[in-house]
Amino acid sequence: MSNVTFRIASLPEHPRVQAAYTTWGYRSGISPDDILYVAERGGEFVAAVRRTQEHGLVLLRGMHVAPEQQRKGIGSRLLGTFVEHLHGEACYCLPYQHLRAFYSRAGFASLPDHAAPEFLRERVRSYRTRGLDVFVMHRPASLSMLPRERPNQAMQATAVVGLRYSPSFLITSSTSLSVRSLMRSSSSVSLRSWFKCS
Repeated sequence: MSNVTFRIASLPEHPRVQAAYTTWGYRSGISPDDILYVAERGGEFVAAVRRTQEHGLVLLRGMHVAPEQQRKGIGSRLLGTFVEHLHGEACYCLPYQHLRAFYSRAGFASLPDHAAPEFLRERVRSYRTRGLDVFVMHRPASLSMLPRERPNQAMQATAVVGLRYSPSFLITSSTSLSVRSLMRSSSSVSLRSWFKCS
């Protein structure tokens, strides 16, 4: 994955991203309002994902990696970049069944069709009538504030040693705080600026 950069494409680059999507077999169009996250190597897009806003909700759409670049970790890194930029917002996606574990590692959880917003239920029905084996996943807003490397876990810290991941609580000296409590008390300061990540 050397020499691959991950970034947001500028509006003038949208036609190039659309051309790459077309090459990869993605047929949906890009809206000027979409935020496009791309992976680029040597001036060529090798992966892309769209962040859309529909009915007041954030959606992840069009996650694609060039076929010759798959199985190299590019998709995981691009998804991590996407998730890192959610900044506390919940997000929905409609992946194929075989990608359940891929999205789960980024904090998305399966959602029963009846629990999804109506417009997504309609979209899922439409996709399934076309033979696409998709389902609804949701990443809660509370996860969007956690570090992207371990989105489903809390952290443990000490004042001297720095940061270590733990499935329980954030521990500073003898005081235990949940990550949510820390975020409420210092919402304007990122966790990364408070602690050195390891």
